[in-house]
Formats: sequence, C-alpha cells, structure tokens
Amino acid sequence: MQQLAIDHGDAFPLAAEAVRQNMYVDFLAGQNTLSSVKRKVEHLNKLLMAGGFRLHKWAANCDQILDEIDSSRRVYGDKKLEDGPTMRALGLSWNPVQDTFVFTFQQNSGTNSAVPKRSVLSAIAMFDPLGWLAPGVILAKIPLQEMWTSNLQ
Repeated sequence: MQQLAIDHGDAFPLAAEAVRQNMYVDFLAGQNTLSSVKRKVEHLNKLLMAGGFRLHKWAANCDQILDEIDSSRRVYGDKKLEDGPTMRALGLSWNPVQDTFVFTFQQNSGTNSAVPKRSVLSAIAMFDPLGWLAPGVILAKIPLQEMWTSNLQ
C-alpha cells in the first residue's frame, strides 16, 4: 500500500496521504465535508485499483456516502445506519449513528478472592494508539506498579 502511495501519489494525492497516514490493518479516516469525503473515496478506489486492490467493508456515518458504494462492499450491505450496530476496527468500537468511539472492559464480579497481578495487567493492557484511554488506564497502572515494587504476589 505504501508503495502504491509512492508510485501513484501524484495522480491521487488525497488517497496517497490517507494511505500513508491512516492505514494500518484497517483504514480509518474522515473529512469535514461531504464533497471532500466523496473525492477521497474516489481517489482511494482509483489508487488501490492501480495495484489490483479493492477496499471492502466500507462503513460511514453518512448514508449519502454509502449510497455511492456497492452494497457488496459495505460492512452491512443494504442496511441503513440506524439498522447497524457498532463496528470494530483496530480494537475500537465505533457507533456510526452517534459518531462516537466505545471502549468496553471486562470486569470480574462476585469474587472477593485475591486478584493476581497478571489479571490486573491483562485488564489494562489494551491497544490505544491515540492515547484516549491513558487518563483512566494510568489510574490502574499506579497501584499495579506499587504492587510490583512491594513484591506482592
């Protein structure tokens, strides 16, 4: 993908920038206006077709964008936004109707037994590339660090 952005970036500058900055395993990007989104979608499709690729599992928080993408290439086919649940990408859940990201945590309940450090570490070790959870996760990491320095089991 990076090589496509280099080879064809002059012809499709919006797509080349998006590939370089917003593509990892999943592609996540946005724009401020409908017309700029449509241009970016067009550029992305053309850039990737130059390499023989087709993007699938399209999702958007605007039906006008999805209407221009074949239903077989959308996450939820012909369903409209209000029909679809949250979508997952890079460990994040996204609610397209509310345009919000959602993080879920598993909590062990009903036990008063000791919790191993490994369980605490597992609960707070999450993929958070943008650091959105850092303020909350740090509150769990401080006691964990104290447990390690105190040699608690």
